[in-house]
Amino acid sequence: MAARQSGRNLDRSKVAYGSMVPPDVENADTRACSSSKGKAYHSSTTYARCASAPQDSATSGLLLIRKSLEARGVQGETFQVIWASWRPSTRQQYASYLSRWSKFCVQCQCDPLRPTIDEVLQFLTKLYEDGLGYSAINTARSALSAVVILPDNKTVGCHPLVIRFLKGIFELRTPQPRYNETWDVDKVLQFFRNMGENSELSLKDLTLKLCSLLLLITAHRVQTIHLIRLRNICFHDDGCTIYITEKLKQSRPGFHPKPLQLPFYTEDKTLCVVTCLRQYINSTVEFRCESDETDQLLLCYQQPHEPAAKDTIARWLKTVLIRAGITNFAPHSFRGASSSAMFKSGVAVEDILKVAGWSNVSTFKKFYNKPLESKDKSNTILNYYAKVGK
Repeated sequence: MAARQSGRNLDRSKVAYGSMVPPDVENADTRACSSSKGKAYHSSTTYARCASAPQDSATSGLLLIRKSLEARGVQGETFQVIWASWRPSTRQQYASYLSRWSKFCVQCQCDPLRPTIDEVLQFLTKLYEDGLGYSAINTARSALSAVVILPDNKTVGCHPLVIRFLKGIFELRTPQPRYNETWDVDKVLQFFRNMGENSELSLKDLTLKLCSLLLLITAHRVQTIHLIRLRNICFHDDGCTIYITEKLKQSRPGFHPKPLQLPFYTEDKTLCVVTCLRQYINSTVEFRCESDETDQLLLCYQQPHEPAAKDTIARWLKTVLIRAGITNFAPHSFRGASSSAMFKSGVAVEDILKVAGWSNVSTFKKFYNKPLESKDKSNTILNYYAKVGK
């Protein structure tokens, strides 16, 4: 009996300890050290026992961040707060380059936490020789800045030689935009017109139509419509308002995206996003229960009708583009196609910024405003939504 009770206490202690460590680095010390071989690094004792055996997975990269913070005396709740400053997507990006950095340090027998600037430049040069471009090497620089402490206590990103090196990469491999032009949204709109009334559509076609219209009307990312919850949708006489209560990519201190205002479009009910939204909710009500999971707006159209993942929604959008006769464009191109069509239709840039959630006009002009394939001004639906639904 006593042994059983002690075992329970041990389990509780493990849970309590685990709650203090981010799940993607929990027990990383054990996994990394279990296969440790080779020479330990003398100049960083907190990392010495694990540094000589970087893992093939992202674990070794994330472990570097943890060890770097511990080397500076950051522990406990302070570590948790600093760890949260990197979003999961950023940590995932960093992990890949930090893992490569760990392997590089093992090969060169250098300290991954306190290297010389020459060793850092050698690593960045190797990435360049491996064919990486400016954007990838710049991400690697940011990843190293999170863990490396240079002899003069400068971060990697602020060192003059690293700054000059990145300028050289830019000149040698100037990044090019993915698209020089964008597709005509009227092709997708005409495709939806030909599909007929919402009530006649299968759940699959209704789902694809709703996802596409939401992105075309709001010029937002896939992330935004993935985060829409039924409890945050408010219908009213003029249309509906959708509140986004979770963080988006553009969320930052002092700025949070405004609610999505979607008015009725009476000129063509087959293209009215509010009408399509109502039909979709009515068609999926039988698949939902009172749990938080099924409160997500978009569900998979196949059984068991689970909440759709962001990647699943992206595949749906790609399907719409192909069925509408549009090729060689990714799902994220909806954002540029929609905002460019609004601009071409005569919508003021200020209104486009409000609809799409941009705070800086240069973002739209530099990355999203592309010439359209079509030369006419037939996208009156986007003109309407941009002016009325702002």
